[in-house]
Amino acid sequence: MGDYHAIAAVTATLVNMIHDGIQPHMPGVKISTERPKREESDSKAQVNVFLYHATPNPSLRNMDVPTRREDGTLIQTPRLALDLHYLLTFYGSQDLEHLQPQVLLGLTLDTLHVRPFLTTEEILEVLSVHHQFGEPGRIVREAAQRVEQIVLADVSMELEALSRLWSMAFQVPYALSIAYKASAAIISAELTPEPVLPVVGRNFEYFQFRPPELDAVAAAVDGEPDPVAPIFAGSRLVLEGRRFQADQLTVAVGATFFDPPPHQVTDTRIDLALDPHTARGRPLVSGHLAVRVIADVHSSSEPLVIALRPRITGTRVIIADTGDSQSTGAMDGRESHSQESGVQDADGRDTDGRDTDGRNAVTDLDGRFSGKVESRVVPQVAAGQEVEMLLNQLEAPTGRIPYSFSFRAVQQQSGDLAVVPFEGVPAGTYLLRLRIGGAESVPFPGLAGIFRTPLTEPNITIPPDPASDSPPRDSPERDDAESTP
Repeated sequence: MGDYHAIAAVTATLVNMIHDGIQPHMPGVKISTERPKREESDSKAQVNVFLYHATPNPSLRNMDVPTRREDGTLIQTPRLALDLHYLLTFYGSQDLEHLQPQVLLGLTLDTLHVRPFLTTEEILEVLSVHHQFGEPGRIVREAAQRVEQIVLADVSMELEALSRLWSMAFQVPYALSIAYKASAAIISAELTPEPVLPVVGRNFEYFQFRPPELDAVAAAVDGEPDPVAPIFAGSRLVLEGRRFQADQLTVAVGATFFDPPPHQVTDTRIDLALDPHTARGRPLVSGHLAVRVIADVHSSSEPLVIALRPRITGTRVIIADTGDSQSTGAMDGRESHSQESGVQDADGRDTDGRDTDGRNAVTDLDGRFSGKVESRVVPQVAAGQEVEMLLNQLEAPTGRIPYSFSFRAVQQQSGDLAVVPFEGVPAGTYLLRLRIGGAESVPFPGLAGIFRTPLTEPNITIPPDPASDSPPRDSPERDDAESTP
């Protein structure tokens, strides 16, 4: 099989097989390949072989992938493998003395069951004998050699499917019939692939594929991993696992790459300084990042996710012009959405847990301020990251629960300055936290406090002191261990 004659050749070969099986027992039976027709009362004995469907062969449909190179030149001859679905219908006298359709059914089933295949030689013979098919060429013969034979198998059709086939497709009364499938006819185009250069030598490169395994990642405290310690840019990480020693070892944190010094790597542990200045690839950013250990470029560990928290190094509050509208939907081209903690939840309660009877909720904007907060953060914020600003009032009048606010903005360009607009915030001092990429900054006690004192830094004052209208002020420098609540 090969060119576009392949389907017709399979049909003709199947007809020849059925004819040869029936003729010794019922000479003169007609074997046709027409569309099923209405059976006449005086119908003569006849078997009709009708091809009603063709589907791609699931086993051979990918035998020609790929057939072409990127530049379009032919690699191998395209080949289409098809399953051919036939409906065999039996006509003849229905009287009790003859029952010709049933006899023909029995003879046909016996023939196809004893020999359920069509050989390559039989198909090529049909191609040669039937002049309308043309003389089989080289491509036809090569394709026939690749598939040793066409396999024939009966197909069990439910009564409903058989009824739809006759009533909707043929639109004639049902006649005794059975379905068969021939697998698989190969159609090959008369194309010749371009010759390729010969192989002059063979080189083998092999390596033992045992990728590193990463079990845990934690911040180092006094040289030992602490699973609960927050991770910042500049922190030292401890990576624990197996098979870390390699000629080339890289640790990927998101899209940023670090090369740990050899003396800080053992087979089960890596001590890594998360220093943005020694990184390769994209700049380090805050958020939930996947950590992977890459050994010799060939293999990588499964990723573990860490929260790289932003560190706020300076802040500045800018109050909007009083002539502006209080509903500041956008500032400096930054789209923002605000949410005050006093909104009701599903149970009709404030987020502070008290009933919303109007005593604690401010319903107008009198005495409130709008503007934006500029914060210097390390590491930088990537363009497109969502920055959420959380404000918690540090002191409130007696009898009132402190206010809490949440405002969001999308970072327009990468950099270390995060700008978040706000609106409707009463005057006061607020604890400031930023949540970038899902990782939240860590507040800490004031400079005069000790570890167990309330968390008060970093904070902002609204409205700010007019004398502070300058670039974001620096927050007090603190050691990581001290700033960890």
